[in-house]
Amino acid sequence: MSQLINQQHYFEFAGELDAETLTMLRDLFLQENGEYCDRIADLTKLGALKEIGAIMHSLKSSAATFGCSTLAERSADLEMRAKADDESILGEMDDFLQLARATFDAFANLPAAA
Repeated sequence: MSQLINQQHYFEFAGELDAETLTMLRDLFLQENGEYCDRIADLTKLGALKEIGAIMHSLKSSAATFGCSTLAERSADLEMRAKADDESILGEMDDFLQLARATFDAFANLPAAA
């Protein structure tokens, strides 16, 4: 879990919010990004690089906010390559989705505060 999530970053961020706001943001993060993963799987079958790039941009930003550093870095790489029409990323999506889902599982198991 520690390599998927920068816990220091997460707890610093969490410490700046009240419990209700943090809970709402955590729930939204998990819901939206779970939906993004489902959409990425569909878009991969279609070879829709532009749309994959747009989703990677959103994933990158939200993952970085919550300290999901590995996912943010991987999303940034795939975003850049998708926007450059690098079709080779389509073969990497299964591995990416496994990383994303493992990250979301680890994130969901973090306590709301230190």
